[in-house]
Amino acid sequence: MKILSSADWHVNLHKKKIPRKWQENRFLMLFEKLKELEKQCDVHVISGDLFDKKPETDDVALILSYLNSVTIPTIVIPGNHESTSKGKTFWEHFKLENTVKNNLVHILTDNSRIE
Repeated sequence: MKILSSADWHVNLHKKKIPRKWQENRFLMLFEKLKELEKQCDVHVISGDLFDKKPETDDVALILSYLNSVTIPTIVIPGNHESTSKGKTFWEHFKLENTVKNNLVHILTDNSRIE
């Protein structure tokens, strides 16, 4: 089994002094590369910190566009940048109806240690 692993994307399209279009294009290029790598792998594990901070609407839209287009099973694990309070993350909102529509995407919503 081949596992594609990625993390620390830190999507934030609202950084000062950096043109928004440039920021968006770099993530679109990342997504294009990940889709190429998916063709060689069986599963993709995204290990947290997809966002840099609590996301804006367009940050969420960008991530949803990628997650809804994946072609292999994809597991999203929350990182510390997605935490809202101890052991909780805002990923639970992504599991609501009409957000991530791709059945290949599995989102873990707790940010707790499993022993």
